Amino acid sequence: LATITLTVGMNFAPWFYRRFSPFTLSVACASLGAAGLWLAASANSFAQFALGYGVVVGPGAGIGFILVQQAVNQTVLKRRGLANGYVVSLYPLGAMIGAPILGWAIGAFGVRATLAGLGATVLLSSVLCGVLLRAARIGTHDESAPAAGLMVMSQAAGIVQAYGGHTAIAIGATTVIMAAVGAARIAGGWLVDHFAIPHVGVGCQLVSLAGALTLTIWPTPLVAVVALSMIGVGYGVISGLTAAAIARYW
Repeated sequence: LATITLTVGMNFAPWFYRRFSPFTLSVACASLGAAGLWLAASANSFAQFALGYGVVVGPGAGIGFILVQQAVNQTVLKRRGLANGYVVSLYPLGAMIGAPILGWAIGAFGVRATLAGLGATVLLSSVLCGVLLRAARIGTHDESAPAAGLMVMSQAAGIVQAYGGHTAIAIGATTVIMAAVGAARIAGGWLVDHFAIPHVGVGCQLVSLAGALTLTIWPTPLVAVVALSMIGVGYGVISGLTAAAIARYW
């Protein structure tokens, strides 16, 4: 549900950033994200949790993500592919950093306090983003392109556990896989600056295919980490490639 609302926010982002300043949008996204996480933290039912985490958080996150990507495409003229690869890499890198921190925080303070703390972090960081966008005097007016999603990003820990890995391996695997995706997103943008876009697209899909076949043949927890990382690399490259290609063609 959160992935769906995130995607909706991404697709409606151009409508918003053409009508409101980057600072105003950043503060609005910050407020929406924090409110959703705090609602989830105080939930007394699954429905309330789903509303906060699955419905309220997603749109602001999607709009904010595309707002930043649009700001980069408005200002970066050289090596635009690399710049777009960096921006889209921040999505999995957040999960890479967050997985071990959230795993520790839930064990130390509980789920409610962890979600509340995450809400405060989202609020402060998004407001800071708005301040930086205002200081840079960035104005948005062109169309932007949303990025795709991947099941592995939100389900990595569950997938590894399904293959027999215990909790520690699952959390560690999430960090490793997100690191692979993040690096691949940067690489995807860089590759577009140096090689033909169709060739890069075919190559990254072959890497993902190799990972899927490997996991099919050897279905063990450690192989799952390697195979999902390969799938993540293919996805990461195509994500960075797509953002950079749209910036180049349009």
